[in-house]
Amino acid sequence: MDTVDMLVDIYNNWGEQSAQKNLGVLTSADEMRWHPSLTNKQEDWLNKFIQVWDQATDHEYNKYRRR
Repeated sequence: MDTVDMLVDIYNNWGEQSAQKNLGVLTSADEMRWHPSLTNKQEDWLNKFIQVWDQATDHEYNKYRRR
């Protein structure tokens, strides 16, 4: 499993937790930041997740670009 697949699993698992039921069906993390029912805690988690996602995708891009 590569990093992006792992992050997708983490994101989906987070969305399935009962604490996130106020969000309904998940869309992309950057879209979810604008959800009207988003709590401060959820917003913080999403912002951190997006940072990790961006770092992972940059790393993957650079890894494949060097080939």
